[in-house]
Amino acid sequence: PHRISKRNVNSYTLVTRARAAISGEFSARRLRRFTPREGTDLAREQAEVEKLEDEAEERLVRQEHEVTSESMGVGSPGTDRAL
Repeated sequence: PHRISKRNVNSYTLVTRARAAISGEFSARRLRRFTPREGTDLAREQAEVEKLEDEAEERLVRQEHEVTSESMGVGSPGTDRAL
């Protein structure tokens, strides 16, 4: 099984499990979902990848929230604004 690294409308760029790029683009029609069997090394690896992706997404959301809060002056002294 390979992983999708980038989407380009109806085609995808793929990488191996070791994150090595596979040359070319692949049509969405050629791809099929792969679900590893529970208890296998591949299932454990997939769970770890999903956990890391979830953590990265959570960090990004927190950073965006912090930037938004800072730009709006939320929590800064002397920034009371009339609405």
